[in-house]
Amino acid sequence: MVQILGDIHGNFQKLYMKAMAVKDTTIIQVGDFGVGFRSRARMDEEMIDINKKLAKNNNNLLIIRGNHDDPAYFDGNYNFSNIEFLPDYTVRNIEGRSYLFVGGAISIDRCQRRAGVDYWPEERFVLDVDKLNAIEENIDVVIAHSSPSFCEPVHFNELVWWFVAQDPSLHDALLQERKDFETMYRTLKLNGNRVEYWFNGHFHFTKEELIEDTNFMLLGIDKFYEFNH
Repeated sequence: MVQILGDIHGNFQKLYMKAMAVKDTTIIQVGDFGVGFRSRARMDEEMIDINKKLAKNNNNLLIIRGNHDDPAYFDGNYNFSNIEFLPDYTVRNIEGRSYLFVGGAISIDRCQRRAGVDYWPEERFVLDVDKLNAIEENIDVVIAHSSPSFCEPVHFNELVWWFVAQDPSLHDALLQERKDFETMYRTLKLNGNRVEYWFNGHFHFTKEELIEDTNFMLLGIDKFYEFNH
């Protein structure tokens, strides 16, 4: 079984409970896991504890980076027996489907955060068309932190406009990022990938949309989606 989990922002309680409540399950977390906001030693302690609970029931946890994650944890070296922090453009086959994992996004509140403490300039999504073109598998599912520009939300809300007023370059950066996600989607489709599903978080509400034969699944905070299709 596969379950997809939305942003959790360091609140691991539901993850603990899910790890103990299910068996033989792959849990995929779509970014804003919250890694980097605690000390490395504290993070290790918590991951070891979660890992034990996952291992007990033969569960695995796969995590991509969000905008509220330290990218340094996602170089492929910070892993446990049942937990993996996946580098961008990782491809995995899970229960007969090919998954593409790509993290990153821009924090709208970056102007109020401290670089290297609770904000990382490398947080943004990085479009790499060469890596997309090099994929040999037929991608069925994309796991990303954000989504193409034609998906909800298609307009800025009042909170975003407030931060744009404080950070003038934010406006164009946010628009470009959504366009870059659209370019990733178009590139995958042009290369013949099925892309039946696209899961993401980031926007803190839940929305399902069928667009161009792809099911776009936006997950809210702490939202679990049981993916058994």
